[in-house]
Amino acid sequence: MSIDEIERLVKAFGVAAKIIKTSEFDAIEIHGHEGYLIDEFMTAKWNKRTDRYGGNLDGRLRFPLEIVESIRKAAGPDFPIIFRMGARHYIEGGRELDESIVIAKRFEKEGVHCLHIDSGCYEARQWVKPPIYMERGCYVDVAAAIKKEVKIPVIAVGRLDTRSWPKRFLLKERPISSRWAGLFWRIPNGQTRPKRGDSMTSGHALVATMRARLKGNTSAVL
Repeated sequence: MSIDEIERLVKAFGVAAKIIKTSEFDAIEIHGHEGYLIDEFMTAKWNKRTDRYGGNLDGRLRFPLEIVESIRKAAGPDFPIIFRMGARHYIEGGRELDESIVIAKRFEKEGVHCLHIDSGCYEARQWVKPPIYMERGCYVDVAAAIKKEVKIPVIAVGRLDTRSWPKRFLLKERPISSRWAGLFWRIPNGQTRPKRGDSMTSGHALVATMRARLKGNTSAVL
């Protein structure tokens, strides 16, 4: 991609964000996972650029951070931004957890309101779409490790495909939220966890938490 193409794409994210807010969506999630374009920019294995969008980690994070800034300018500082990223690629030369922790801290500093922690890439597809023989909660440990280093909400995924498994790691007081069957199990301010058909489901619970945090309500904790 040329610099001009990058700049036009960054502006396009801002245009899309304005439309999303006007359309009364609750939040925006940026997909920076699985080796797609944003992940390619972020990852040394794939990003071989020699301009300001490549090289060290600051250069490789320039593109996603410019997207975050474009969205924030268009939608306002209080509109929740979620960033989805892979904690580990599980390939030689791919991202490892230590770098992901550095990235998570940087995203928090630059105004991302929530991190959605995944793993893998298309070269290690079994981690992108974990099959039935992989352990349930297979990304929970990396999500928990990242959550220890940031104050913003963190979403965990990875074969949390029965009703009991999200409860198991939440009851262990891991300070993370789970995404299972479209429901978020951790609700702000001690409210009841949602069940199928409840009015507060999926994004509503998480957005309520992020909005409470943005207003300085420290009792709303994931």
